[in-house]
Amino acid sequence: MVLITLCPRQRGECLWRGTVVIVFSLTALLKIADVLSNGHLWHFPDPVFSALSRAEAALVAVILEAACAVAVLSRLKTKVKWLSVFCTTSCLLAYRSSMYVVGASVPCNCLGKLPQLVGLTFRQTESIAWLILVTFFVVSLYYLFILA
Repeated sequence: MVLITLCPRQRGECLWRGTVVIVFSLTALLKIADVLSNGHLWHFPDPVFSALSRAEAALVAVILEAACAVAVLSRLKTKVKWLSVFCTTSCLLAYRSSMYVVGASVPCNCLGKLPQLVGLTFRQTESIAWLILVTFFVVSLYYLFILA
């Protein structure tokens, strides 16, 4: 309701921006909780970025998601906000695709501690993460190029 009153003329766009901020902030916090509660993640290499541990790769994703959320909340032009969503989702989709290419046998901790808290299976976790990223990617393309 607060988002609707902030920008009544562009309700749809404002709701999408709010959704991006909430989801990226929540997943960043869940990743931090996962890294802090699973100390062993510091000892295993990331399947895509072998120079980093799984915890370090998760922290890079946290920084990327947090930076995007801050950009979307800032006073930047709308096009720049959607460009940040586009770049963030592109990077995260490229990482997830790379996990399939290298044949990673470990699940991505893209949703942080959420699968453990809610009791999601590996397949459900993967589906939710892909759905969120593809949706935000398509929405960012829409606001960047269709409504430009």
